[in-house]
Amino acid sequence: MSFIADICLTSPDLMLVHTMRTVPDVSIETIYHAATTASVPSLFYAIQCESVDRERLEDVLADDPSVREATLTETLEERWVYRIELASDQLLVVPRLVELGGAFLHARSADVAWTIEARLPDRETLIEFKSFCDESEIGFELQQLYRTPEADEGDPVGEHGLTVAQREALVTAYELGYFEEPRRASLRDLGEELDVSSTAAGGRLRRGTALLVEELLQPPSERDRT
Repeated sequence: MSFIADICLTSPDLMLVHTMRTVPDVSIETIYHAATTASVPSLFYAIQCESVDRERLEDVLADDPSVREATLTETLEERWVYRIELASDQLLVVPRLVELGGAFLHARSADVAWTIEARLPDRETLIEFKSFCDESEIGFELQQLYRTPEADEGDPVGEHGLTVAQREALVTAYELGYFEEPRRASLRDLGEELDVSSTAAGGRLRRGTALLVEELLQPPSERDRT
């Protein structure tokens, strides 16, 4: 079962922090996010503030070191929507999140920090993402973590209690020769085939194998006590 996590990220190197500091009452949230790689960083933000007018806001955006270019695309009531191209050397967190098997859902400013909402396939992905943030000197605070309903997460439990992701990992590992001796494929190979990290692939294998042992090999009396 996957999870939805609300995470507060803090670092002076994150995008638009300069704007948040310069305009204290600014409110920023993502409308659309397409920054999956550092080479094509394109984001759409809805920005609202009362202390400055649009001209002043655009001056601040122009001075923000994380912004390469900001283009007004739409006005929504009291908010302005900008397509923002980030600087080529900008620190990004979403590419790593996606690489680990997570999905970016939404982000909003919180003073001089970001609160992001992300869908995660398991708790191990959350731990890996936190490790990335620690290594990048990004403050990490988990604000909320809850399970998604089975019907909504796109990863239903099927035969023997396996999720779609676990079954795919087991079958793919078998087809690649991961279980052969000597092995014809590594966890890195499996991760590349599944488009997730090697750690995430290994986690799916371990959990899937444990479920199969529990369902197929463990006596019912023992299973009832677990």
